[in-house]
Amino acid sequence: MKKFTFMCAIMLMTMSLFAQQFTLKELGPIPSNLRPSGAKVIDTLRGPVFSTTQLCADSLTYYDIGAGYLTGNGSISSNVLKECSQAYDNTLSATVTGAIAIIGKITGTTGSLTAKVYSVDAAFKPATVLATSNAVSTSTMVAPPNVNVCPFTFTTPPAVTGNFAVSVVFPTTAGDTALVCQTRAGCFSTGKDGYAYANATPVGWLQYKTIMAAQSMGSFDLYIFAIINTGSDIAENPLNALLSVYPNPTNDIVNIVSLSTIRKITVVNSLGQTVSSFDANGYLYTMNTANMNSGLYFLQIDTEKGLITKKLQVK
Repeated sequence: MKKFTFMCAIMLMTMSLFAQQFTLKELGPIPSNLRPSGAKVIDTLRGPVFSTTQLCADSLTYYDIGAGYLTGNGSISSNVLKECSQAYDNTLSATVTGAIAIIGKITGTTGSLTAKVYSVDAAFKPATVLATSNAVSTSTMVAPPNVNVCPFTFTTPPAVTGNFAVSVVFPTTAGDTALVCQTRAGCFSTGKDGYAYANATPVGWLQYKTIMAAQSMGSFDLYIFAIINTGSDIAENPLNALLSVYPNPTNDIVNIVSLSTIRKITVVNSLGQTVSSFDANGYLYTMNTANMNSGLYFLQIDTEKGLITKKLQVK
């Protein structure tokens, strides 16, 4: 009977949580180097939004839930939101060396955020913590309408051999409020709408898909980009541990995510000819490949730590 009573209490709290009405807001304008051409929204590692058929607005979005934010500091019906996670399809034996997250800092200058890597269950819900990153201070973060592209580093990169998730833990200092930017509701690939979760006290991990369904709205993905590399990548060039390129192969856009500031990107074809070259200044760059011929290319990426070359297959 005690077990039944406890489960009923959890169900009532969850139902109350889902009943909360949300207000859509925009954090934009989206930084120019994050704007892929066309109507698709950039997204995370393998899957979610890469093959979406949705006409997704090219903007960063968040939800105000009255007492805070759906993907940041906030509370709903006494359930305190403390963390959100994005899961990834993964078939590699690799290590997660870091992550990049697009953060909206609302208030405060004395708190910090951290990232965590989790193993996940069959429904992509975070299970076991595999690593925790360095702390990133809110002291130098700017407030909306600007956003912050924040790098997180894992001192001891965890090994992953299957699907995994990366979370961002919100500030706990009083007065500090931050959130992780998200795609618009409904911006996900068919069958891949359950990759994002919120961790709330006392109810635990909640799937955003379920929360949004109660609002008669589609799910979304979080702007958290994992940086993963295989052993052969790092053996070839230790700097590879700082950078990932995905999806690869691609037929429309490719994300270049780096723990070291990207300064310039040069695209070279298999004949050694320079196809394009452009300047950059940040940890994250989204490149449009829709007008490139199918074939093998080499991305020569100049970072503040040195030159990194990555192969890119365009379908």
